[in-house]
Amino acid sequence: MPAEMGINDHGFKAFLRLIKNLKQRSVTLIIRATQSELNR
Repeated sequence: MPAEMGINDHGFKAFLRLIKNLKQRSVTLIIRATQSELNR
């Protein structure tokens, strides 16, 4: 039981890290798109 919890916790943390990376990447893309629109 504790082993499964540890595996699930590790996977959950990795999942949260993946979401955080995707959010940062999407924000960066939005900022770049906005800047390119303003530069036109």
